[in-house]
Amino acid sequence: AAKAEPKPFSRALNRALHEGPISFNGKGNFCVLTRSNYGEPDEEGEVNFGLYFSRLVKGKWMDPVPFQYNDPAYSLGQACLNSKGDRLYFSSDMPGGKGGTDIWLSEYRDSSWTKPRPIYSVNTEGDETAPFFLESGILLFASDGHLGLGGYDIFAAKQQGNSFVKIRNLGAPVNSAG
Repeated sequence: AAKAEPKPFSRALNRALHEGPISFNGKGNFCVLTRSNYGEPDEEGEVNFGLYFSRLVKGKWMDPVPFQYNDPAYSLGQACLNSKGDRLYFSSDMPGGKGGTDIWLSEYRDSSWTKPRPIYSVNTEGDETAPFFLESGILLFASDGHLGLGGYDIFAAKQQGNSFVKIRNLGAPVNSAG
């Protein structure tokens, strides 16, 4: 088989600084990506990250539009869309969480995103990050605040109404002492 050469995903989405994790809706025509907040350092002079949305129109990705809750004072990133593209799970150190980075949820209703709310049932005073939502109602995420085998471990929680319950460490071989 011929060796495929990598190529940029989309010139509309790639810029000079960091573009990170990307998530798509089930149809593959809407995405959210993590990107550096250009030219907007926080109090310590760090450039934080924000979330940006793009749509696929006639085979081309449109210029990304910033999430209305981006703020240069904190980072939002590592987002995951559900298959409908109307629920957005992400990690942030924005005020109102339990500490460190937490998992947040925003829902698309009436042509706009709702104010993000922390998912208190999974968040700890440590760091929770990298959410991934399975349509079966399972939220996967990494945490160093829940009891684990070492460092960041991957956990699963079952959706029940507006909360997530039965948080469990996925154990070895998914997690390790490292």
